[in-house]
Amino acid sequence: MGLCTFEKLSKIYLTTCSRRGIERNGTAKRVISEMVDEWGDRQLDEITTLDIRVLVGSLQQERKLKNSTVNCYLNYLRAMLNFAVEELEMKFVPPKIKALEENRRTNYLEPNEVGRLIRALDPLRADMAEFAFLTGLRNNNVRTLKWRHVKHGFSVLEFSAAEMKNNKPVSMSLTRDCQALLKRRMRMKEDLEHTSRRVSDIEYVFFQDNGEPLSQKSVVNKTWRRAVKIAGLPAGTTFHTLRHSYASYHIKAGTQAVELVEMGNWASLNSVARYTHLNTERKREVANRMQGVLRQK
Repeated sequence: MGLCTFEKLSKIYLTTCSRRGIERNGTAKRVISEMVDEWGDRQLDEITTLDIRVLVGSLQQERKLKNSTVNCYLNYLRAMLNFAVEELEMKFVPPKIKALEENRRTNYLEPNEVGRLIRALDPLRADMAEFAFLTGLRNNNVRTLKWRHVKHGFSVLEFSAAEMKNNKPVSMSLTRDCQALLKRRMRMKEDLEHTSRRVSDIEYVFFQDNGEPLSQKSVVNKTWRRAVKIAGLPAGTTFHTLRHSYASYHIKAGTQAVELVEMGNWASLNSVARYTHLNTERKREVANRMQGVLRQK
């Protein structure tokens, strides 16, 4: 296949499933759409290392994105260009794309700190925060959670691969605390549908008075930051901190890393490596299995 423009490649890439047969997710579509705005009419062999550096600079300096987020753009760009060469057999040499170094320091909250945050939040965000901590789900999955995701009498959540960041389908068992929260939200849903003339058939679990979810940016706004301050938590505490807290608590409670990857829909064991240092007691227990072995008769 001959060379084409970046925009044309993006359309082919986004409408082609991965090698595992999984459709491209919403993050891929959003990120690639932004790069199309920048390079849409450029031929693929015209995109240079300098162009990529300019893109990185814009994302870092103008939009203030973290290196981990910028790497998301770079990963999709690399995947697209490799797709053009390997799958479409286009004849060009893609520029080298080097990932930025990421800050692996992870902030997390103890359960009592999560409790203080929940008590300081408004009722809707409090329910979202509690559910996020108990399930480890990401902001977008909690914010846009729908009743169709809730299965088997409130005991299981099910998401398709296209709805998850890592393109993996999820079936998640829920604790009794989670089930109680969902049942309470269901009663609130039924009450609002019964009393409001403007709202009917609410499909979202975490809804406002109009039956719609919060927008992504409004989850962590002045209301959130004020609650963080009241709760006496670090100023950088975000909604995603709850996911870190979920993972950290599991590791300290003895959950194995391979179990955590499956439960929390992480991409790989490397993704949870940042948490494993927390389980010092477990490591000490394992190490002590060798104590006195050579002195045994």
